[in-house]
Amino acid sequence: MSFNNPLDEAAFDAAWIKIEPDLPGAKIEAHGATISIQGRSQGRTTYRIVVSGDVRDQFGQTLGRDNVLTVKVGSAFPSVSAPGGVFLTLDPSGKTVYSIYSINYERLKATVYRVTPEDWPAFKTYLRDFSRSSDRRPTPPGRQAFSRTITVKAKADEMVETAIDLSEALRDGLGHVVVVIEPDAGQYTSLLRNQKPPTLQAWVQATRIGLDAFADADNLLVWANDLASGAALNGVEISLAPSGGAGRTNDAGMATLALPYGNPASAVIGRKGADAAILPQNTYYYWGDTGWQRRSQTDFLRWYVFDDRGMYRPGEEVHVKGWIRLIGAGTRGDVMPLGATAGQVNYRLRDSRGNEILKATAPVNALGGFTMAFKLPETMNLGYANLELTLSGGPAASGGQHGHGFQVQEFRRPEFEVKAEASEGPHFAGGHATASVAANYYANAEVAWRVSQSTGSYSPPGWPDFTFGTWIPWWGGGMREGRVIATAIGPRGPVVEAEQVETYSGRTDAAGVHRLRVDFPAALVPPEPIVIRAEASVMDVNRQAWNATASMLVHPAELYVGIRSERTFVQREQPLKIEAIVADLDGKPVPGVTIVMRAARMDWRYQAGQWREVEAAVKSHVP
Repeated sequence: MSFNNPLDEAAFDAAWIKIEPDLPGAKIEAHGATISIQGRSQGRTTYRIVVSGDVRDQFGQTLGRDNVLTVKVGSAFPSVSAPGGVFLTLDPSGKTVYSIYSINYERLKATVYRVTPEDWPAFKTYLRDFSRSSDRRPTPPGRQAFSRTITVKAKADEMVETAIDLSEALRDGLGHVVVVIEPDAGQYTSLLRNQKPPTLQAWVQATRIGLDAFADADNLLVWANDLASGAALNGVEISLAPSGGAGRTNDAGMATLALPYGNPASAVIGRKGADAAILPQNTYYYWGDTGWQRRSQTDFLRWYVFDDRGMYRPGEEVHVKGWIRLIGAGTRGDVMPLGATAGQVNYRLRDSRGNEILKATAPVNALGGFTMAFKLPETMNLGYANLELTLSGGPAASGGQHGHGFQVQEFRRPEFEVKAEASEGPHFAGGHATASVAANYYANAEVAWRVSQSTGSYSPPGWPDFTFGTWIPWWGGGMREGRVIATAIGPRGPVVEAEQVETYSGRTDAAGVHRLRVDFPAALVPPEPIVIRAEASVMDVNRQAWNATASMLVHPAELYVGIRSERTFVQREQPLKIEAIVADLDGKPVPGVTIVMRAARMDWRYQAGQWREVEAAVKSHVP
C-alpha cells in the first residue's frame, strides 16, 4: 500500500492493519511511504484489509479515518519439482520411492528405464540431446521397466508430495533407473499461459555402497563404505567408466587406480556381489566429456628476495639479496638448487608511477643465490617502487618472474619503538584495566588513543563439542575476532554490528610512557564476552604517527554455559535434544548450578526503520 508521504516507521504499529480472513505468518511492515504485507495466502480467496485511521506520516499527520481494501488472490501457477537434481541416491534405510512435489497438477506420467552404471555416459548424452530438441524427444538409455499415469491427490493451490514406487524396476531393492516425469496440468492448463509443462528426469540409484574419490595428477584414490553405517567395505570391485581401469578395496575400504590419458573417466563404479554404486565426476555439466584424467606437471621456481631496510630516501643505495629454488613436480618432486643451469637474473626498477628507473643483470651462483646494489636517483618519485626480476638461462620451469617492492620516502622510519600493552587478565564486567604505550627515546610526545569495543568469543578448554556464546553458522556471518565486525545475513543482505569507539589524548612522561585506565561496563548486554582494543598513536619529531595496539578480552561472568545438540536441523514437530554444561574459565565443570533454557525460532522483522532478528514461538524450560 502506497501513501503520499513517508510514514513514521518508529511509531508504526502492525495492529493498525486488520486482515480477514486470517493470513498465517503475516508480516506487516512500514518502509518509507509504503506498507507491505506478506504471508501464506490461500488461493482463490478474497482478503479484506482494514487500514486504521491512526496511521501517521513523518510530519505527525494521521490518515484520519479507516480505509478498507480488498485483495483477490487467484490460483497458484502450476509448479513441479523433485529433490536431488539429475542424480539421486536413495536412503538405504528408507523406501525405494522417488518423490515429486507439485502444485496444481492433476496427473503425472512416470516412465522408468532400467540402466547399468556403464550407461552413465549415454545418460549425459541423452540430457544434452534433450536440451537441444524441442519437438523430437530422445529416448533415455536402458530398457523401459514401466510407464504409467499417476493421479495426483491434492487440493487446489496446495503443494502435495507424490511418491513413485520404484521397487518394480529394481531387484531386491537394488539397482539403477532413469526416471522421466511428464506432468499434466489438466483443468489448470490455462494457468501455464501457453507454456509447456517442464519434464523432470533423473538417474536414481538404490545401493548400500557409498563411494568417495580424490584425484591428484596421476591417480584416483577411492574409498568405499557402507551407506547405512559408514563402515569401510573390503572387496569392492572398483572401475572407471568409460575409460576402463580396475582395482579392489582393502580392509580400509581404499583402492588406488591410475588415471587414464586423454579419455576422461566420467564416473567411478563400485560393485560388491549384486550391489553396484556409481560416483559421477560431476552431476550438473553434461555439455562435454569432462572427467578425471591424468594431468601433465611442470617444475616451477620459488623465489625468496629481501632488501636491507624496506624504506629509502632518494639518492640512497639499495642492497637486495635473494635465492631461487627449483620445486620438482610429481610424487618424487623435491626442493632443489638450480645447479649448473643457474643463469642470471635480469632486473628492472620502476618507480611509484611506473617509470623505468634502471635495468641491469646479476649472476646466479650454484646455490641459486644472487645479490645486487644500485643507487636511487635524487629526483625519484616517492611511494612504492617495484623491482621486476626475471631468471634468464635457468632450468625449464614455470615461475621465472618475480616482483619485489620497497618504499621511497623523504623521511625514514625513526630508530625508536612504540609498544602497547594491557594489564594482565582475566578481566570481568564491572572491573577495569590499564593500557599503556611506551615510545622509547621520546618523552613529552603526543599520544592519541582510540578505544574500541566489539563482540568477542571465548570457549573454556576441554569442551570442543559445546557452543559457548553465539553460534555463527557457516552459511552466513563473519569473523567475531579482529577488525572484522560480526555480520548476520538478513532478508535483504548482511546486517552489520556497530563497533563502539571512543578517543582520548595525552602526552608521554619523562620515561616515554603514557597510561590509560579503561573501565569496563558493569554488565554486558547480551551477556557475551567483548574485546576492548586500545590503539595508541604516537607522533615523532617529523610529525609521523606510529601505532601500537593492546587487546583485552572482558568476560561477562566467572562461569560459562555451553550447549550442544545431536543434530543441527530437525523437521517440524520433531524433538530436539539439547545438552548443557557449566564450566569456569579453565574448563573445570561446576556442579549444582541452575540452568534456565529458552528455545525460539528466529525471524527477521523490519521495525523502527531497521531490520531486527526477533524471537517467535518461544519455549522455556526451568528445572
